[in-house]
Amino acid sequence: MRHEPSGTVSWPFAMLLTAIGGLAAAGGVPLGWWEARAIRTTEIFGREILAERTLAGWSTWGGVLSLACGAVALAAGLVGLVPVGPALRRRVALLGLSCGVLALVGVALGLVQGSAAARAALGGLPGSAEA
Repeated sequence: MRHEPSGTVSWPFAMLLTAIGGLAAAGGVPLGWWEARAIRTTEIFGREILAERTLAGWSTWGGVLSLACGAVALAAGLVGLVPVGPALRRRVALLGLSCGVLALVGVALGLVQGSAAARAALGGLPGSAEA
């Protein structure tokens, strides 16, 4: 007998994906999101790097939002793996989904804010430019 695919994902698989997504969102925040360099070009030395800074994701509130939402999504995914009633399953699913969306918003805002923060971190140096 042949079975047609149902088009739905099993609950444990969905919660496992939620937990993995939350771990990725929370774990990516400490990594370097921006790199800024102060470069000076002279006739004698050519192009020389005066300073170089890498800022982590939690340098701005967008990164902190991503960290918090990733941690909550990870917790929601782990709670969703425990057998619970349908009402709690619905709440856990909505919490994981909303945290995933907010984490993406936090990443976008963090990247915009962070690029400005990285440029400002080198702004006082002569000949500073982003590379």
